[in-house]
Amino acid sequence: MKGHYLLIAAVTAFSLNAFAASDADMRSAKKLYERMTGVKVSSKRAELKVVAEHIANGDYKAAARYITTTPDFLNVQIKNLSLRLSNKDESVKVGFNDFSALIVGVVRDNRDFREVLTSDYYYDVSGVANDDDPRTRFYNQNNFTPVETAFLDLTKVLTYKPRQQMVITSNDTPYMQKEKSTPVLTAANHPDPAGVLTTRTFAERNLGGGSNRRAVEFTLKQFLCVSMAEAADSSASDQYVGKDVERFPAGDYNKYLTSCKSCHSVMDGMRPAFAKMDYGNFTNSAATGIYSTVHGDFFNSNKIATKYSEYLTNVVNPSTTTVIPDLEKKSGGIGLL
Repeated sequence: MKGHYLLIAAVTAFSLNAFAASDADMRSAKKLYERMTGVKVSSKRAELKVVAEHIANGDYKAAARYITTTPDFLNVQIKNLSLRLSNKDESVKVGFNDFSALIVGVVRDNRDFREVLTSDYYYDVSGVANDDDPRTRFYNQNNFTPVETAFLDLTKVLTYKPRQQMVITSNDTPYMQKEKSTPVLTAANHPDPAGVLTTRTFAERNLGGGSNRRAVEFTLKQFLCVSMAEAADSSASDQYVGKDVERFPAGDYNKYLTSCKSCHSVMDGMRPAFAKMDYGNFTNSAATGIYSTVHGDFFNSNKIATKYSEYLTNVVNPSTTTVIPDLEKKSGGIGLL
């Protein structure tokens, strides 16, 4: 009987030693942790012991899965990935923003990553100064700034919000904010949400004062890893190519067929998806939104609207009153081309 107990004790000890983390396992754990998180750590870091135990058991997937739950993975590796995706230069030297917050939140909450392009939700930062003031998200995104300036832990401060918002009206001048009893801005649920493609950051960098072609190029590059040169197709129809594209560049129609048409037939064919999206940028940088009516009081406070009304009344209307009938008379009543 005594020998039986000794045998059980020996087998148990052997089993425990067989799966105990060795120095080699600790070194492997350290290398794997640093590669996955992008953070150099001490060999005495508590998390490394857990990773090493998984490696000792031969369960490398469990080791990697555990690393993805650590703050270092989210606060460094995923945050840097989200920052690179948020700008055309693919730089991490940009401020944390709503575009990046959505990507980090999707990873943190283990959601389907495809939702970064389709979701009707966003992530905000809680526990920062004036986090209940909508201007800190729609105007300047100051609520996201402390993530980097105060080294906030994204595993804790990101807050899920169920519906994406857009600005309907904005009174963004000091005059309107202080002297009139109207809300600084009015927001509503987004009518056509599309994840990061309907964030303020995306609009600011791709939908400001242009033809919305940048939005197509940026989306293909960042989310399909396809450049416009790779997406170009000279055999595609040019029925959607904009009229602003020169058909005879340098007087050569063949150049248009072999070069211009290749990119623009693809790019212009997809830009209607962003046709109703625009970025409003007045005194304090207003927000984005489909069917946006962001105007603020800028034109009124600077008397621009008044001067335009005077010009319309004194110049435009009298001219059309006399010129149009005269043209109709000279054309014999036939519509002019």
